[in-house]
Amino acid sequence: MHYIRFPKSTSGGLAFSADGTLMALAQRSEGSDSVQIHACEDSWGVVRSFGIETDDVADVSWAPHAHVLCVLDAPTKHQVLLYTSEGECLRRFAPGDEARGIRQLSWSPDGRFLKYIPIPPICHTPFSPYSRF
Repeated sequence: MHYIRFPKSTSGGLAFSADGTLMALAQRSEGSDSVQIHACEDSWGVVRSFGIETDDVADVSWAPHAHVLCVLDAPTKHQVLLYTSEGECLRRFAPGDEARGIRQLSWSPDGRFLKYIPIPPICHTPFSPYSRF
């Protein structure tokens, strides 16, 4: 029997590469986030594990060519990080102040583009308890 210690308990945080050879799993232990890469073979052994620069990882997803892993930070941090499968941080992206965070990510079929859907800003309507009618 095999088991994985400290999986990140989110609705995301688990992704399989397009060719099915690798599995990425977000983990949290002692207040720090990391990603564990497993080989999807008979042993499901750990290929590597590396720390990620997130406050509270929300999700992970592989690019279609399985060499780049996208890591989505907590909605309040609104940050996307791109890592190689070896754990090298390639790029960090954060949408501007117009967004409150990132709700969803999706890769283009060729892996050249990463689309994000922002969480729109909260709109406040002025209210006066002394309105005239």
